[in-house]
Amino acid sequence: MLAALTLLPGLAACSTNVAMEPAKLANDPACANVEARLPKTISGQERRWTDAQSTAAWGNPASILMTCGLEAPAPTTLPCRTSDGVDWIVDESRASENKYTLTTYGREPAVQVFLDQGVASSGDVAQALGPLIRDNLPATGAKCTSLSDATPAPTPVPSPHLRAHAPQTKTLGRDLLGKTIIQTKQTQNELNCYIMNSIRDMSK
Repeated sequence: MLAALTLLPGLAACSTNVAMEPAKLANDPACANVEARLPKTISGQERRWTDAQSTAAWGNPASILMTCGLEAPAPTTLPCRTSDGVDWIVDESRASENKYTLTTYGREPAVQVFLDQGVASSGDVAQALGPLIRDNLPATGAKCTSLSDATPAPTPVPSPHLRAHAPQTKTLGRDLLGKTIIQTKQTQNELNCYIMNSIRDMSK
């Protein structure tokens, strides 16, 4: 249809396509399935034509921009929320402007949505796109995980010869993958003394 419009200058002049960039995996058939089923409106915003494959926009000016075909994101410390069986990574770096970027997690290819929450609701976006993503984009098995769900790491037990001289540590918490974050209180000078004392004790 877009190709046809380029042959009709009069119609092309009247159209106002939203300029967007296609993602690396935009030609994935799964994205085509999602794009073919996109709703005409989201949060009261009418859908508009875009000039890039596997993209969509709603609102005038556009308040919702969707891109399908991104590579699946790696684990991140950004907030991750689940809605209607789909996990979303939420980039809140522009929250002061009421602008958010939502990226599916655990789906490949991934979908990314730019949202002006001053105009459209993130809940409406998740409700409108969630079922399409869940039914058409394959799951990778990765899921949102809270720190409270992480398996505690076992506490290391020092050997009897070094127990008295073991550096004092403080557990700060756990990272996104459940690994224990430990801070050592020993300074470099104290650590050197600890090593020298250990060698002296073992030589007795």
